Amino acid sequence: MKKMWKRFVSLLLACTLLAGMLPLSASAAEKPGKTDWISGIITDLEEQGYKDTMAPGTAPMQVGSSDVFMYMYQKGSWVTDGGGNQSYVNDLIVIFQPGNGDGNHS
Repeated sequence: MKKMWKRFVSLLLACTLLAGMLPLSASAAEKPGKTDWISGIITDLEEQGYKDTMAPGTAPMQVGSSDVFMYMYQKGSWVTDGGGNQSYVNDLIVIFQPGNGDGNHS
Protein backbone atom coordinates (compact mmCIF):
# COMPACT_ATOMS: atom_id res chain seq x y z
CA MET A 1 0.00 0.00 0.00
CA LYS A 2 2.83 2.37 0.90
CA LYS A 3 4.58 1.62 -2.39
CA MET A 4 1.39 2.43 -4.35
CA TRP A 5 1.02 5.72 -2.48
CA LYS A 6 4.61 6.66 -3.38
CA ARG A 7 3.91 5.89 -7.05
CA PHE A 8 0.78 8.03 -6.98
CA VAL A 9 2.66 10.96 -5.40
CA SER A 10 5.43 10.55 -8.00
CA LEU A 11 2.85 10.72 -10.78
CA LEU A 12 1.33 13.89 -9.35
CA LEU A 13 4.75 15.51 -9.06
CA ALA A 14 5.59 14.57 -12.65
CA CYS A 15 2.30 16.09 -13.84
CA THR A 16 3.03 19.26 -11.90
CA LEU A 17 6.48 19.55 -13.47
CA LEU A 18 5.01 18.94 -16.91
CA ALA A 19 2.39 21.66 -16.39
CA GLY A 20 5.09 24.12 -15.27
CA MET A 21 7.06 23.59 -18.49
CA LEU A 22 4.20 24.53 -20.80
CA PRO A 23 3.89 28.06 -22.21
CA LEU A 24 1.27 30.40 -20.81
CA SER A 25 -0.75 30.15 -24.02
CA ALA A 26 -1.59 26.59 -23.01
CA SER A 27 -3.79 27.90 -20.21
CA ALA A 28 -6.56 28.48 -22.74
CA ALA A 29 -6.93 24.74 -23.22
CA GLU A 30 -10.13 23.25 -24.56
CA LYS A 31 -11.26 19.78 -23.59
CA PRO A 32 -10.27 17.47 -26.46
CA GLY A 33 -12.64 15.06 -28.11
CA LYS A 34 -12.16 11.32 -27.70
CA THR A 35 -10.02 10.27 -30.67
CA ASP A 36 -10.02 6.80 -32.25
CA TRP A 37 -6.63 6.20 -30.59
CA ILE A 38 -7.97 7.04 -27.10
CA SER A 39 -11.21 5.11 -27.71
CA GLY A 40 -9.21 2.02 -28.71
CA ILE A 41 -7.08 2.15 -25.56
CA ILE A 42 -10.13 2.62 -23.34
CA THR A 43 -11.97 -0.27 -25.03
CA ASP A 44 -8.96 -2.56 -24.46
CA LEU A 45 -8.72 -1.54 -20.80
CA GLU A 46 -12.44 -2.12 -20.19
CA GLU A 47 -12.21 -5.56 -21.81
CA GLN A 48 -9.42 -6.37 -19.32
CA GLY A 49 -11.64 -5.39 -16.37
CA TYR A 50 -10.40 -1.83 -15.75
CA LYS A 51 -12.93 0.73 -14.49
CA ASP A 52 -13.02 4.49 -15.06
CA THR A 53 -12.08 6.13 -11.73
CA MET A 54 -13.52 9.55 -12.60
CA ALA A 55 -17.06 10.75 -11.99
CA PRO A 56 -19.31 10.33 -15.07
CA GLY A 57 -18.85 13.15 -17.57
CA THR A 58 -15.57 14.49 -16.12
CA ALA A 59 -13.10 12.56 -18.28
CA PRO A 60 -10.80 13.72 -19.60
CA MET A 61 -9.69 15.88 -16.68
CA GLN A 62 -7.37 18.83 -17.26
CA VAL A 63 -3.96 18.55 -15.57
CA GLY A 64 -3.65 21.81 -13.65
CA SER A 65 -3.83 24.76 -16.04
CA SER A 66 -1.84 22.94 -18.73
CA ASP A 67 -2.91 21.89 -22.22
CA VAL A 68 -2.78 18.25 -21.10
CA PHE A 69 -5.79 16.12 -20.18
CA MET A 70 -5.95 12.68 -18.57
CA TYR A 71 -8.12 9.61 -18.20
CA MET A 72 -7.62 7.27 -15.21
CA TYR A 73 -8.55 3.58 -15.13
CA GLN A 74 -8.11 1.20 -12.18
CA LYS A 75 -8.33 -2.53 -11.55
CA GLY A 76 -7.77 -4.36 -8.29
CA SER A 77 -7.19 -8.02 -7.60
CA TRP A 78 -6.11 -10.41 -4.87
CA VAL A 79 -2.71 -12.07 -5.33
CA THR A 80 -1.17 -14.92 -3.36
CA ASP A 81 2.56 -15.17 -2.74
CA GLY A 82 4.52 -18.44 -2.45
CA GLY A 83 3.77 -18.68 1.29
CA GLY A 84 -0.01 -18.54 0.87
CA ASN A 85 -0.33 -14.90 2.01
CA GLN A 86 -2.85 -12.80 0.12
CA SER A 87 -2.56 -9.12 -0.74
CA TYR A 88 -4.88 -6.78 -2.61
CA VAL A 89 -3.10 -5.06 -5.50
CA ASN A 90 -4.38 -1.97 -7.32
CA ASP A 91 -3.29 -1.28 -10.86
CA LEU A 92 -3.78 2.32 -12.04
CA ILE A 93 -3.37 3.38 -15.66
CA VAL A 94 -3.29 7.06 -16.62
CA ILE A 95 -3.71 8.12 -20.26
CA PHE A 96 -2.49 11.62 -21.18
CA GLN A 97 -3.90 13.51 -24.16
CA PRO A 98 -2.99 16.97 -25.48
CA GLY A 99 -5.77 19.54 -25.47
CA ASN A 100 -6.93 21.93 -28.18
CA GLY A 101 -5.60 25.13 -26.58
CA ASP A 102 -3.40 26.45 -29.36
CA GLY A 103 -5.49 25.17 -32.25
CA ASN A 104 -2.95 22.63 -33.46
CA HIS A 105 -3.50 19.61 -31.21
CA SER A 106 -5.67 16.67 -32.16
